[in-house]
Amino acid sequence: MCIRDSSQDTPTRIPLPAKSVSVAAGAAHSLFCLEDGRALGCGSNLYGQLGIGSDGGSNWFNGNSTTAERRSFTLVQAAVPGRVCQVAAGSEHSLFGTYSGEAFACGRNQWGSLGVGDEKDRAQPTRVKFHDGALVLQVLAGGDQSGFVLGFGGNRGGSCVIM
Repeated sequence: MCIRDSSQDTPTRIPLPAKSVSVAAGAAHSLFCLEDGRALGCGSNLYGQLGIGSDGGSNWFNGNSTTAERRSFTLVQAAVPGRVCQVAAGSEHSLFGTYSGEAFACGRNQWGSLGVGDEKDRAQPTRVKFHDGALVLQVLAGGDQSGFVLGFGGNRGGSCVIM
């Protein structure tokens, strides 16, 4: 995905603006987390899964969507405060974990896939809220599901409890 000629049948190096530390692929979108804390996305944005909002562009699925396909890297960072340290992709949604222990989600929210308390799709990354003091250690996604590994405590001497 993210290359001009989509008919590639051999691995192709994709030039990124910095080294990637986390990569994820959904049904028709890709996410890259760079070592400098930026997150990039490309591919389908049919449900807002790239986290770049709605721009009224054309869509490769039906031409009626208010969100566009991106064939080049697009910065996702705008709605995610702080530095992103990991990305995860479901079929049509995306998750972003930050160095400060927060999680953000965007895209298709059918069946509450984003974990934000409703079933409304999100075109901008929205913070996923957990119990006070919980730190998100890892974000996971697949199909229509999302998962979060949470930690509690001060983590002095490695004492953080993983739930």
